[in-house]
Amino acid sequence: MHHLNILYFPIILGWTIPIFIYKIVSKHLSSLNIFITQQLIVNVFLIFYFLYSYMYDKNTITNFNKSIKNTPISLMLGLVGIVILAFAARICFIDLVKEYEATTLIPNLRAGSTLLTIIIGYFLFKEQMSIFKLCGIILIFGGIYLLNN
Repeated sequence: MHHLNILYFPIILGWTIPIFIYKIVSKHLSSLNIFITQQLIVNVFLIFYFLYSYMYDKNTITNFNKSIKNTPISLMLGLVGIVILAFAARICFIDLVKEYEATTLIPNLRAGSTLLTIIIGYFLFKEQMSIFKLCGIILIFGGIYLLNN
């Protein structure tokens, strides 16, 4: 498990750096334009990846096609729902970053996300809840309160 700790670093960077990039870019582009531009860039990378796979590793494309065909439609609809939710969340997020200080906004969003994750994990996925986790949640929200005042 400890060797996986290095995986935290790119995630933390990936969650932190864009906040400030959005803040700067949102002075010149609307939230929707930022989102569309971002998606176009992602699509360019995907096209190059698929071209590379097609030319040098056709098994990747074959396995992808098999996986998609074997995935139940209900799960595919769930993925569509996630995309719609991510679209709405990204637009709202960029609008919020434009208006508020990141040092106040992000802890509030992360605290809300943490609380919702714990509730869903506990009730839907039967994840464990200990007194230490509960104390941690209380401390997180106490810290958020202090940040906002």
